[in-house]
Amino acid sequence: MTRFSPSDAAFEGFRVIGRHWRVVAGWALFNVVAEVAMIVLTVVIAIGLSAAAGGAGATQLSGALGGVIWLFGFALIVAMLTAGAYRLMLRPEEPAFLHLRLGRDELRLIAVWLVMLIASFLFIGACAFVQRFAGRASLIVWLIALVVAVFLALRFALAPVASFADRRLGFAASWRLSRGRVWSLLGMAVLTACFLGLVFLASLLVLLPAVIATSGFSSLFEAMSEADALKAHPGLYLGETAFELVLMPVMIVLAAAPAAAAYRALTAEPILDPDAQA
Repeated sequence: MTRFSPSDAAFEGFRVIGRHWRVVAGWALFNVVAEVAMIVLTVVIAIGLSAAAGGAGATQLSGALGGVIWLFGFALIVAMLTAGAYRLMLRPEEPAFLHLRLGRDELRLIAVWLVMLIASFLFIGACAFVQRFAGRASLIVWLIALVVAVFLALRFALAPVASFADRRLGFAASWRLSRGRVWSLLGMAVLTACFLGLVFLASLLVLLPAVIATSGFSSLFEAMSEADALKAHPGLYLGETAFELVLMPVMIVLAAAPAAAAYRALTAEPILDPDAQA
């Protein structure tokens, strides 16, 4: 059998950040630059299309198209950062600037996420359809659906990293590797979610004093309550946005590294039992 520890896998993100903090810092800088460039490009394309077509309908169409372009660009950035974390752990010798590239691996990740998203919507729709005829048993239907959804999510949890490592869609590989490991993967997922929540809360505790020191309590409450607070406190919003962009690669590493560690452990050479050899 292979040696797979859910707790060790969940902690892997912190180990990666500790060993390669310069790389993660470079990813944070890349994320800021890429996000700003993507926003500028989206705005330019939307304005250009609106000016070329003219009319209110064209403005709405260009706005919708700009949103689609922004969403695809954001997915590319997340895919590059996620693949960078996988590459750093599984193929560190592969040539890439800060382990970041834009190629088939990244597009394959987006395809896997898209398939999983569509499957999730179809599953929710099917459950809602069945619930209409369940009557008083609707709660039982949703409880069963929740159990099935968690089970399937754990069985296919390694599909993204398997797709990267095997250079092909990894749904079958994830199903094979997760056989008999559902409880272990559940423990890893719960620990990872707890770590992500703690890091997010810690980041808020770091950001909150800076916001209060620069803007005061009144500005903070206004920014949280007013719809047009962006106009009233542009510096506050820009600072928060920059902080979130810097934090995003850290959160991606913390989320992606456990799956990569699990894949690496489950695909390693089997560890022979000394007693069995004797």
